[in-house]
Amino acid sequence: MRREYFAPCTLGLEEVLAAEVRTLGGGDVTIRRGAVSFTGERRLGYAANLWLRSAVRVQERVAEFPAKGRTELEAAVGAIEWERWLDTHGTLAVDASVRDSEITHSGFAALVVKDAIVDRFRRLTGERPSVDADAPDLPVKLVLHRDRASLDLNLSGESLHKRGWRPIQVKSPVNEAIAAGLLMLSGWDRKSPLVDPMCGLGTFVVEAACLAADRAPGMLRRFAFEKWLDFDEPL
Repeated sequence: MRREYFAPCTLGLEEVLAAEVRTLGGGDVTIRRGAVSFTGERRLGYAANLWLRSAVRVQERVAEFPAKGRTELEAAVGAIEWERWLDTHGTLAVDASVRDSEITHSGFAALVVKDAIVDRFRRLTGERPSVDADAPDLPVKLVLHRDRASLDLNLSGESLHKRGWRPIQVKSPVNEAIAAGLLMLSGWDRKSPLVDPMCGLGTFVVEAACLAADRAPGMLRRFAFEKWLDFDEPL
């Protein structure tokens, strides 16, 4: 089954990310402002999380529908089979962005979606999943624009720049995804000697080493989709 994916990135790295997606076999690759959308099988969604160096996260489209006001949004969200991904022992969180819609507050929109999801579980089982804003099993993204809603699942969980090789994540002006994107933009051939004379935290040289070794940037970390009920572990 073909799925729709969406991968945000830092502004200016869209072409780099699009090239990465094409290399993985993504179809219908479309460059957007600060993101790339593409289609593919479930295998591509898993591979994108493991291999994309310049992406911030990978999202899968669940539904798209008109949502003029609370009632319409609530009804449409409640009709989605959330039990495909989550059970009552799991956790969820909803991140929302709203623009030019009857619902004007992103926090309220997120609350409506959360309530609709947990109410569906209550109707089906008499129980409900919990909310975990920091590390949810099922991160849900809502975009409400001109009274039209799109719902995505965040397959990645934490930002993909958190590769797993840095034991303590510190604040840095250049994170791993930006460093990898800049290296790919530079035209470096992955064979010539590479020197970073201003090396501070080592981000550029570590990302360069991973590029040269063709080492998957996500091999040392886990992803949100690994906790979902429909996770295909052999795949």
